[in-house]
Amino acid sequence: MKMRMIMIFGLLTVVAGVAPAQSPPDSPPGYRWEVNEDLTDEFNGTTLDKAKWHDHNPKWAGRKPGKFVPSAVSVKDGYLQIQCTPLDRPENGYTIACGAVQSKSREALYGYYECRMKASRLTTSTVFWMAGDTVEIPGGSLKQELLIQLTIGNSKQFKSQMKSNAMSALQRSGEERQKVKATGRAELKSGVADKFHTYGCWWIDANTMKFYADGIHVYTINPSTEFDAKPFRHPLAIILNCATFDWQPLPSDSELRDPDRNTAYFDYVRAYKLVKDD
Repeated sequence: MKMRMIMIFGLLTVVAGVAPAQSPPDSPPGYRWEVNEDLTDEFNGTTLDKAKWHDHNPKWAGRKPGKFVPSAVSVKDGYLQIQCTPLDRPENGYTIACGAVQSKSREALYGYYECRMKASRLTTSTVFWMAGDTVEIPGGSLKQELLIQLTIGNSKQFKSQMKSNAMSALQRSGEERQKVKATGRAELKSGVADKFHTYGCWWIDANTMKFYADGIHVYTINPSTEFDAKPFRHPLAIILNCATFDWQPLPSDSELRDPDRNTAYFDYVRAYKLVKDD
């Protein structure tokens, strides 16, 4: 069903300086950060930890022509690596092999979430985000996404930016799906494919998220309350993926076959929750 955008707000442009990453930010008085092991991974092994991660997205095959395939995902040299390559056997409109990793825990809620990553040099995305199951609220069915960093290494618009949003989509009986989104942007000092950057989100409560680039607070997003007075109060899963877009040119065959261009690197994902400091 066609999705109708009814509100976009919260755009903020800031220059983010490069500084040693602080992970996580200072905790409030009387509290301390505790690692959430179910959603934390340093990717220091030789295989993906199947107890923590799916090597695909269980509910999304990928945006055509990019299909999420497990073979695009590997762990080596201290990184989770996702490669986009020509699909061995094109099928039903899919011609590019892309990759996705999703946490098996779907309990990410209030806390601090951070990823250190370097984007590929393709026009495909390199993304650190969260998504949840559909939940029933008064008035319809609600689907939510918290996008901490969407970047495209070979794009004039995104190659040196941090871009985030908090999106809610509501399906009412017999009506078009409606979507509301609050966004933030920050300019980085170097390209997302040129070096590693850290991207973090302190999900403070249902109405407030603070975002960090390389350890610096760059903007705060307050999600829309169009559908719910406390919109982001539902747990989500963490997703790392590389995907194609219909509004970006597709990478060439030679780019997709070039390992110096087609690989995104994820150094770690870290999750923390606040606990009372005894």
